[in-house]
Amino acid sequence: MLGSRVTVAAVCALAFSLTGCGDSGPEPKGTAIELPDLTTDPPTDEPSAPAEDSLAETADPESSPGSSSPDNSGDSGSVGTSMKDCVIVAAGVSSILLAPLSFMGSSDDETVERLHNQIDDVRSMVPPELADDFDRLQEVVTASTENGGSFDEASYREAVAPVEQWLHEHCNKPVQ
Repeated sequence: MLGSRVTVAAVCALAFSLTGCGDSGPEPKGTAIELPDLTTDPPTDEPSAPAEDSLAETADPESSPGSSSPDNSGDSGSVGTSMKDCVIVAAGVSSILLAPLSFMGSSDDETVERLHNQIDDVRSMVPPELADDFDRLQEVVTASTENGGSFDEASYREAVAPVEQWLHEHCNKPVQ
């Protein structure tokens, strides 16, 4: 059950990415898969709407007007982590994990630059505690493609591992 939420989020992200596929003409060459444009609102400490609070209370049959229960609307596993964070991180990880496919033949500067941009885009949307992990990922991409060398997929996957671990730790609560 631990990996089911991560799996669902990754499948949803992949589905969102692929829904734009069609015969719309030639596409520019890029990495294997691009992260869809996701709009993110800055986090606030205030509830987004009073209706959500009343909906959350009626959705939980165990809560009663006199009982107090922690507010877990949008919570997906750990305090301070929202379902939105989980989906963004899972979508980003699923897209950047496919990036090594772009380097199967060679690593040209244009493809490397697109990968750097893609990682930066994902980094700008993820929770701040993952920033260092995405910086490390950028360093690995740079080091593994320097001097026209072949892409070091093992180091790349090793650099993604802390982000995957974050997903397992923060996004493991079953959807109810």
